[in-house]
Amino acid sequence: MNHLKAITIKRNFVFFILLLESITFGLSFLGMKAALLALEPMEVIACRWTIAFCAYLFLILTGMIKVKINKRNRKNVILIAFLQPCCYSICEILGVDLVSVSESAILLALLPVFVTLITICVYKERPGGLSVISMLLAFAGVIVIFMFGKATALSGNIVGYVLLLTTAVIGAVFSVGSNKMFAECAFREITFMMTLEGAFFFNLILVLQGKNPFSGYLACVSSSHTLLAILFLGIGCSVLAMYAYNYVLSRQTAAIHINVITVTGVVTGILLNDDPFGWNIAVGVLMVLVGVTLVQIAEKKNIP
Repeated sequence: MNHLKAITIKRNFVFFILLLESITFGLSFLGMKAALLALEPMEVIACRWTIAFCAYLFLILTGMIKVKINKRNRKNVILIAFLQPCCYSICEILGVDLVSVSESAILLALLPVFVTLITICVYKERPGGLSVISMLLAFAGVIVIFMFGKATALSGNIVGYVLLLTTAVIGAVFSVGSNKMFAECAFREITFMMTLEGAFFFNLILVLQGKNPFSGYLACVSSSHTLLAILFLGIGCSVLAMYAYNYVLSRQTAAIHINVITVTGVVTGILLNDDPFGWNIAVGVLMVLVGVTLVQIAEKKNIP
């Protein structure tokens, strides 16, 4: 009886952590928009991941987190961390810079759909009827959102849409790859390598572009709003939320992860960023959420 109670408490704890992490990631789109008011896209992610690395390093040096990467797993961890944040963050920040907060959240909601497609292609599995219908429903929801309504019609933002869809694909590859890695390497090591590679990679890009990497940090210090946005992205999202997400992924499938992120992103975008809202948004978001949920149900039940 006590054993069952302990299992229930642990599951509730994991659910609570996942919920907080999902809300935090849902607010990240608004944080990126706020930071982009004062910084260039590459400066935003350079500052974000540098602060994340410093914060994670502090946790390691103070003994709050222990990290030890085995030589056998080092290469795979580096490759996984290159996908997220190096490839993922570049496409994400450039896409968010071109489209609204709510649109960003909606497009990234397709991540589980791409996970299923990648799994089908890699393992040569034949998708079941529920999987096909749910994926089509999710994609149809996106089409409804962007094809109906003047404010969100496909116009000059098509590059942003493509970038965010690419972000979702990269995120799906990361999810599939990291799930396998968790069997060989602790989530703490993967999270640490993500912050390390992100800090090095994005500052290196700024140098190669001929820009002063310190100009972004000076801009953060000179503006409290920009500093708050970067601290939220760096510590709140890239350290705490990412740590929590990797922790949950190492134990179970994050079934509600994308849905909560999407709802949070859309609601905050409409209420705080003056994003447009119409029937197409309401219907499209509902179709996407239902489609993504059905995809996750089909995956969980291993429907052939």
